Amino acid sequence: MDLDIREMDVLLQMKAYGAADELYTYGKHARGSNGVSISIGDFATTKHRSIVPEFDVFVRYYTTDTYADEIIRTAIDPLKGSWTDEQRRTVAIKSSQILVMYFAALQNAYEAVSDCNAQKLESSRSSDSWDRAAAILIGSLEGTMKNGTAEGYMFYDLAQQHCQEFGTCQDDITNVDVNEELVSLLYTGRAASLSNSCRALEKAADEISILLLIPIIQGALSTSMELSNNENLQTRAEAYVYSRALAPFVRKRDAANDLDLYLGNPTQSDRRNIATKTYGALAKAYPDMKVDCEKIGTANSVDTCLGVVYVSDWIWIVVGVLSGLVSICCCGFLFIRFRRKSISMDLPENNPKFIPSSGELNHSMDMLEKAFSAKQFDTPHTDSDEEMEALNSEYNDSTMKNRGYEDSPTLSAEDDDHSDEVSALTSKRISMPDII
Repeated sequence: MDLDIREMDVLLQMKAYGAADELYTYGKHARGSNGVSISIGDFATTKHRSIVPEFDVFVRYYTTDTYADEIIRTAIDPLKGSWTDEQRRTVAIKSSQILVMYFAALQNAYEAVSDCNAQKLESSRSSDSWDRAAAILIGSLEGTMKNGTAEGYMFYDLAQQHCQEFGTCQDDITNVDVNEELVSLLYTGRAASLSNSCRALEKAADEISILLLIPIIQGALSTSMELSNNENLQTRAEAYVYSRALAPFVRKRDAANDLDLYLGNPTQSDRRNIATKTYGALAKAYPDMKVDCEKIGTANSVDTCLGVVYVSDWIWIVVGVLSGLVSICCCGFLFIRFRRKSISMDLPENNPKFIPSSGELNHSMDMLEKAFSAKQFDTPHTDSDEEMEALNSEYNDSTMKNRGYEDSPTLSAEDDDHSDEVSALTSKRISMPDII
């Protein structure tokens, strides 16, 4: 396929538009699984591209599934459009390389996944589809030399064109080389295809679809910087193709409008803001494109990750804010608790003081000792005792008179018994100790 693109490039340089159109429509170097030749035009219009998840996004954006074919045919027809001859060549070649081959490669990759999932065909059939995807991405012109050659026209060569500028070449230790990662994914997919590991095969296809966007983004940023410094017709045509490849991925309306206006407009006159607007518009699109901005690299000391916010970043921001609020609440609770404790400790009832005895306590102790000492059984002489003796005397006298012994000084035995009873009662009264 890269041979067809190279021959079409030669024909366009010669302004042989009719021959270029015929080569684009019919082709001769690519062969399908059934041995039939496949042209660039066939890849640009086939309905099988719908198997690629991203293809529906382009159809909705352009409202047609033949957008790439229309752009290329307009470029190679001298009666259409307002491009110069050099711009026509650039638009036709870059569109074939980027707009057409992007979906041609992914179509074969996802067909390999479909064959694996259906399990209707042998594993070798699935492997053939994956091998075609690899051939379209690298091309035969790269040869067997390390890092390929400068003659390529496929995505492998596109990544090589910009890696030096953005510092993403293989010999740069700060970034991962796109082509090295691409080749690794192609080998991973082939092994998964041969072993019928359909999930691993699909994952490799998904990662390749994202990886291919990096050289396209690098090309868009590079042309925006060139146009900011100097107007160039060929660079303007390249910028137009890059914008057509990226605009469907930009979901934010203001960013998409900026990309169209500053990069996709062939007659843009505001050169000063081209790079700024392009960087800003794409920064808003990277999260939706699932592109890691660090893999794009840095050109002209401009950080490609400036202004990029991923969902994971928002998650960490939310977690950080919640953690901060929890910490503040905990500190406030501990402070209030400590403050209340400090205030309560200052209250008089929580600060008892020892007051030395003034002598009253010792006096009470003396009284208690006296109450429970052996002397407590000494009977003190009280007025009540005198009254009790008088009563006893009156009782005895009365008894004796009643019995006829008024003048008798002696008592009978019976009287003695009554006297003893009274004495016993009196002794019990007296023996009771006084308890203080």
